[in-house]
Amino acid sequence: MKHVLFDIFACLHRWNVKHVFLIDIHGDHQNGIALYEAIGEGREQLGLDIRSVISHWVANELQIDQDNKNFLIFHVDLPASPQPQYVDVHAGAGGTAMMMKYFPSLVNVQLAKELEATNLTYEELKKWQHGGDIVRQITPLGYVGAPSEFEQVNVDGMDFVSVFSRQAAFSMKEYMGRL
Repeated sequence: MKHVLFDIFACLHRWNVKHVFLIDIHGDHQNGIALYEAIGEGREQLGLDIRSVISHWVANELQIDQDNKNFLIFHVDLPASPQPQYVDVHAGAGGTAMMMKYFPSLVNVQLAKELEATNLTYEELKKWQHGGDIVRQITPLGYVGAPSEFEQVNVDGMDFVSVFSRQAAFSMKEYMGRL
């Protein structure tokens, strides 16, 4: 991942691109490290202004300082919604509902309705984010949440993808306006 990104950065540099923004909401620890290393190497070796665009709540969780040049941190308030009974971060009710909204042909509705909810503790979730074999041990089927509850999610009232994307775009526009 790191080398692929650096190759992309090198191409952009040859094309005289000066600013590169990465938007990643994957959340995998190993993926995040690769992104961070690629950004650092691209900034240092190519002189590009490369930044990972993240929300303030991710920055706070990862203890990333607002002035870290590898990041463009933006504030995003998601619409108020009822707290789910289960931690729902990967292919749970919210993710399944979004897939139904944007890619319904890719959702096995019958299977989603039959899957039992996971109920990870915060500590298990922190371990799970490291990826690899740990994920398979904690969640053998790969999901974290309650996919069977996808029909209860109001995707029009709380569309994470749209809210996140809009706020990230506003933040990039504001940043570029300050240069």
